[in-house]
Amino acid sequence: MISLLNRLSSVSRFLAEGGYQHGVGKDFDIPMAQSTFCCILKEVLGSLQSHLCPQWINLELSNVEKSEAKKDFFQKYGFPGAILCVDGTHIKIVAPTKDKFLYYNRKGYFSINAMIICDNKMKIRYVNAQFPGSNHDSHIWNDSNARYFHEKKYLDGERNTWLLGDAGYALEPWLMTPFRTPPSSSPEEKYNKIHAKARNIVERTVGVFKNRFRRASLRAMEGISNR
Repeated sequence: MISLLNRLSSVSRFLAEGGYQHGVGKDFDIPMAQSTFCCILKEVLGSLQSHLCPQWINLELSNVEKSEAKKDFFQKYGFPGAILCVDGTHIKIVAPTKDKFLYYNRKGYFSINAMIICDNKMKIRYVNAQFPGSNHDSHIWNDSNARYFHEKKYLDGERNTWLLGDAGYALEPWLMTPFRTPPSSSPEEKYNKIHAKARNIVERTVGVFKNRFRRASLRAMEGISNR
């Protein structure tokens, strides 16, 4: 019988190191067959998603958090009213046996296109990893609970806070995006530069996430199983 602590430890190591053979499979402190680990991985990830993620990954910011975020984005980048940033990132997967064409992305490999929203402290506030890699960022956003959440906030009267997204997203009252091909030295070009500097925090957040959990990085996604 494998203890709960050892189950959690093995899954944490797998996510951090990126594979079974070079991590869990060679761990003499927690000996575990690959077939056993596949079952444990599914069980632990399911528990994390059900019990821990709702507590720690939350779009709702307190009034204090909103004020701090606005202050940070304005003082560091000169962008007023911003509190969150959104972006998509591809998580490489082994080609699935069913509907594999849906997972083949524009970069030339099979993936899940995960949408991530972070705050001014690089804290992940929302993740949507339900869509195959062929889906565009804008489609995932339009079909997400996150868009509904911010639309409702806007309709309820919150008109002075924004998310920042790149040109892959459509401009909305609650989502600020860059101008497309603005004239040189124009106010629009200046806005784009400020917007890009402010929005870069979500790209850095994704980079930190993939470096910490190498299972999500391109170099570490050759899986332990296709199940």
